[in-house]
Amino acid sequence: MYPDRDQVETQLARILSNHRFAGSPRMSELLVYLVRAELRGEAENIKGYSIGVDVFGRPADFDPSSDSIVRVQTGRLRRLLESYYLSDGVNDPVHLEIPKGQYRPVLHLRQSPPEPHLETPPETAKIKTDQATELPGGGRPALPDRFWFAVLAAVVLLAVTVSYSVFNPLPGRADNEAAGAVSDRISLAILPLKTSNDHGQAGFVAEGISSELVSTLTRIPALDISSPAAAASVDGDRDERLAAIGEALKADYVLEGNLQHVGSHYRVQIQLSNTRTEKTIWADVYDRNDEDVFDIQDEIVLALAAELRPQLVAAAKQAIALKPTARQSAWELYLRATWSPGSAVNSQAWEAERAELAERALEVKPGFGPAHSVLADKYAYLANLLPERDTPEQRASASFHAEQALDLSPQDPDALFNAGIHYWHMGNIEQSQEIMGRVLELDRSHPLARFLVYMSPYTCREVPEEAIARLAAYDESLSADNPVRWVTQAWLAQSYLNNGDNGAAIEHARAADRIFRTPETTYRLAAALVQAGEPDAAISMVEAQKRSWPDLDVHHYAVEAITRRCERSPTGEEITRIYYEMAETVEPPV
Repeated sequence: MYPDRDQVETQLARILSNHRFAGSPRMSELLVYLVRAELRGEAENIKGYSIGVDVFGRPADFDPSSDSIVRVQTGRLRRLLESYYLSDGVNDPVHLEIPKGQYRPVLHLRQSPPEPHLETPPETAKIKTDQATELPGGGRPALPDRFWFAVLAAVVLLAVTVSYSVFNPLPGRADNEAAGAVSDRISLAILPLKTSNDHGQAGFVAEGISSELVSTLTRIPALDISSPAAAASVDGDRDERLAAIGEALKADYVLEGNLQHVGSHYRVQIQLSNTRTEKTIWADVYDRNDEDVFDIQDEIVLALAAELRPQLVAAAKQAIALKPTARQSAWELYLRATWSPGSAVNSQAWEAERAELAERALEVKPGFGPAHSVLADKYAYLANLLPERDTPEQRASASFHAEQALDLSPQDPDALFNAGIHYWHMGNIEQSQEIMGRVLELDRSHPLARFLVYMSPYTCREVPEEAIARLAAYDESLSADNPVRWVTQAWLAQSYLNNGDNGAAIEHARAADRIFRTPETTYRLAAALVQAGEPDAAISMVEAQKRSWPDLDVHHYAVEAITRRCERSPTGEEITRIYYEMAETVEPPV
């Protein structure tokens, strides 16, 4: 039965007064906008564009297909309403929901206040163990309501996590599905964030961060996530629990932390530990000030994911490297073959070895899309740097592997990212950007795609100040030791070089060089030094790089690679000139 206007307005006021919405003015504004449009009979005309402009202040040229703010915020509102009706609003006479895939709210009257009902989790609702949590039957025990809400939230989270894994199979899972095991992924257990007040605002924010973090990290194919509910069920003191969690959940790593809340200030302390050695391998502190608790959660979750990914991948690579190559699975060979900040080596031999590992992965498992994606990236990269690798056959092979990766792994953001980088190396900037957009649709926390999606169009053209400011802000949001900063600093250097600001280009190129050196970053720094009138320093940089890359050919890079990358740009000729002058300076023609 559809409620009348007064009943809807009363229910809307009741929801807005709840602490979930009182702490999030943005969610409140979006809810009011959608409900009032429904009451006016205009909901069918409400589109992503109008919401973006009217609610989130986007400009008239706002494109919902490239800016996901409306989809993300509506999804957040949907989850917030679900949480409200599972707890404080369980007996409300009017039920309001926003079905998935639409913006129009659905409202109906409840015939009678429902009794909370809990079911035993289905047999499939497990996380890496055959022992599903069973709830006692025969009536409701005399326990506080908040206990049963916590249990229900855990059941829902378990079901959602398993549902995602079932319908989005990840590499290596199929071979062990019958036995209930999950292999060929990095196993991480997430403990609930501790707080001094589990049932106040701090508890609400801590629960939200934990839940959002599980949802975000589950989308990373390389990770196998155990939920906070599963990890919290393991007893013992800290050291005993680390080993017990590792044993019970088959988790290699545990993430734990606590949240402190004073006024509008939130501090989250996090540490990542190895369950086998019981040693902390990474820790950090996140401070945020904001009146909107959902913005707080979003910022901390994205920041955490950006830090966790390289730490976990680097640790996993070190562990895999101890295993004989002949015994490594296709996924393990692929993971070793991938380039990731913090675990790469600046050498021609190392890059060639990555390609060989990916080739071996395809021998072990033909049709393995992620391995194809690595070869697409490596072959294109080496073609730009080494003349003997830049042949029509090699480029055709790189393109073949990119197409295979896109066809075989269309739901794998890491495989898509590698394919996107291949297209960037080969000068197809538009396709690279399109793929980066898809990567973010699948994994919004991807640390490199998050800025490449808006920076890659400026590869060979002048960069607007607002784009540089946005990139600089992202770089500053990363911890000082985050290896991703090598890439952000390199792109800042490239942006300033494109704009003719050689001093800033040199500053950021040197910063990137201190973190990690590659031939491309060396060439970028050398180009800026030549433009700034420092040829000797440029010559020294390139000569030092050739000790690690003996077959480098600076003229090949300037004439072939840069031309290939920049020939479609209206300012590409100027960018090509800069690199050509660098090549002529550091290796004058005989």
